[in-house]
Amino acid sequence: MKTIILYVSYHHMNTQKIAIAMAQAMGAEALPLEKADVKTIDAYDLIGLGSGIYYGKFDKRMTDFIAGNNWEGKKTFVFSTSGFNSPKSNNATIRLLEDKGAKVLGSFHCRGYDTYPLFKLVGGLSKGYPDEEDIRDAEKFGVEILKLASEL
Repeated sequence: MKTIILYVSYHHMNTQKIAIAMAQAMGAEALPLEKADVKTIDAYDLIGLGSGIYYGKFDKRMTDFIAGNNWEGKKTFVFSTSGFNSPKSNNATIRLLEDKGAKVLGSFHCRGYDTYPLFKLVGGLSKGYPDEEDIRDAEKFGVEILKLASEL
């Protein structure tokens, strides 16, 4: 199954670390969102979409990319990282994908080091994350999603 993971990651590259770990475990490609276009969606059977969480939401570039493209019948999954342990932050993106006709096969979230201005004053949140356990969990999640997608 041809699989790609698109992600938005900056500051500490937390989401990129998770995207690369998942991609390696799945035998997939990991690609920063800015290098993707509509042809990317058409060329893959399974698409992972990941972002850091900012003010409780996925990066606007990712949600704009989802909103601006056709996802009808596409198998997808979402993942995120944030300073707070907030897996519910994926819910709005899941709904957006489903509203666009995508099949969302799963959701993954883990903590990521966060030094957004207010948190910088106290040395940041979730320092040391994602950690090795998070990386292993992301790899396991990716393999499970790949198996699920191939069974559909």
